[in-house]
Amino acid sequence: MSDLSYGDFGRLFVRHVVSPERVRETMWSLAGGELSTSIRLAGGVVRADGQGEVTDVSVEHRSEEPMAYRVTLHASLALLVRVAGVPNRYLGDLRIPLELRVSTKDDLSLAIDIADVTADDINLDLRPEGAAASFIEQIGQVNAQARREVAGIVNKRKDAPEAMAVRRIDVGPAIDAEWQRRQG
Repeated sequence: MSDLSYGDFGRLFVRHVVSPERVRETMWSLAGGELSTSIRLAGGVVRADGQGEVTDVSVEHRSEEPMAYRVTLHASLALLVRVAGVPNRYLGDLRIPLELRVSTKDDLSLAIDIADVTADDINLDLRPEGAAASFIEQIGQVNAQARREVAGIVNKRKDAPEAMAVRRIDVGPAIDAEWQRRQG
């Protein structure tokens, strides 16, 4: 064991607390599972109902100072668009990138900021099932509408109170609790 400067200690500590594995586990707990949406197309005349599921979360460490990660949510999506009562189906694979930045605060907490997601950030490989669905995609811009809707859902979820609670890590009480445990 060797001595470290306070700066090096802080960097190692933050890297340990906000490790890629912990980021992945936390993002999975927040985003994993099912999605459902309803999208209005063609000026609100046509409705598309969507069901999906987040199937994986991948984490890429982007920088050390400030510590930053790119988290990608991988999801499946099934859309049902009814036009004149006729169902038209689409299947898709989503990749939703989230840019996370960790900042240290003077109250010994860590804050994880997540940039807003735009429709342009989202990759959706949407496959129409059938000729009518292909035609509807061309005139109704189903893919673009779905990406806008997904961006709205993601931004709403990342800013929800339960997400905000886990985006702030207050390490002071954990240190105090360990100190008390050692005092016995």
